[in-house]
Amino acid sequence: MTPAAPRLTFLIYSPYPRYSGGRENWLSNLSGVLSRLGVPVTIVSRASNRKPFYPAVEGVDVVLLGSVRYFDEAFFWINRLTLGLARLIDMLIIYPLTAALWLAREKPDVLVCMNSVPEGLAARIAGRPFFVSVRGDVPYEMRPRWLLERPMRALERRVLRRAIHVLANGFDTQARLKTEGIDSSVVPNGVDLDRFRTAAADGPGAEALLDAAKGRPVISVVGTMRPIKGTDEAITCAGELKATGADFMMALVGKGEEARYRGAVHAADLDDVVAVIGEMKDVPGVLRRTDVFLALSGGSGMSMAVLEAMAAGLAIVAVDSPTYRQLITHDVNGLLAVVPPDIALACRRLLRDPDLRRRLGEAAARSAEGYGWDRVAKTLLAELGAYAPVTVPAPTA
Repeated sequence: MTPAAPRLTFLIYSPYPRYSGGRENWLSNLSGVLSRLGVPVTIVSRASNRKPFYPAVEGVDVVLLGSVRYFDEAFFWINRLTLGLARLIDMLIIYPLTAALWLAREKPDVLVCMNSVPEGLAARIAGRPFFVSVRGDVPYEMRPRWLLERPMRALERRVLRRAIHVLANGFDTQARLKTEGIDSSVVPNGVDLDRFRTAAADGPGAEALLDAAKGRPVISVVGTMRPIKGTDEAITCAGELKATGADFMMALVGKGEEARYRGAVHAADLDDVVAVIGEMKDVPGVLRRTDVFLALSGGSGMSMAVLEAMAAGLAIVAVDSPTYRQLITHDVNGLLAVVPPDIALACRRLLRDPDLRRRLGEAAARSAEGYGWDRVAKTLLAELGAYAPVTVPAPTA
């Protein structure tokens, strides 16, 4: 009798499948491919009263852990009133202990933590062997509050050095980890090529975009609306473009601080050229109605949003950084620029040159072909299989 394939367990702090983000997108798509390959998959998340964002994936078990963050809106305000201390206590104490109890009891066969802190910290407390998928620079993102960057970076290093192996989601992340003495392998983000290439009928996302654009060319910015994702720089770019007399509409699409950014748009007198559309599931519809895709994140890791824009065949303007240089070659499959005036000029150049948009978009679509989810799943299994008994079951006769 052929032994059953070991169960692959992913531990994630956010409330999957109720939260829309890069790692949740990665899990939703990748777990489906793994399940179709015959690999048993469990995703361990925390419970939340948010509405589900990602659909249930056939063959994938989801375990929800109790959480002080179950009532999402209430916790948001408590966290604001405590200047971020509530979230910090949950990340460093409550969640790691809750998840560690589950891990110690269930003893998963192969465990992949979806970040060093708090997921990897929980595995270390439980004394379970674990892999870590590093998907961003958590210590850097926490630096504005409580002067946490240095202690968090030390904690991250301690966790990563105890991991079986570290998986980076981009070559920029791999390079950053290398400077801290951590070796890793790249298991990149991926994209559903068919979903973003299909010329389907307009959904609510496309309809909202068309209503806001009123016939003008569209520049889309897709991602969580917060400073590290470049939302402020996008608004600055819109102001620069408006000053040149360009005809356009910029759409800010994604979850996050919608009220804050609507206020920022209004204060900058940009209500006529910037629409804060917010979170939506119909990203393919938005991209089908987009002329230029703008990517300005100051974070790290391979950009899921840019991969989706590439698959949709869009001309992309991105900030010239290692995050985007691993996907975009300037003037080949996109444009790279450094400061807001140059970024605005690159957008204006594309708005005025449909032939250039088409050339860059076609090259971007070809580049995206290397990031289909089947290929990413096989890369993940190969990396895990080098250290743990992870195999794809042979098909039954």
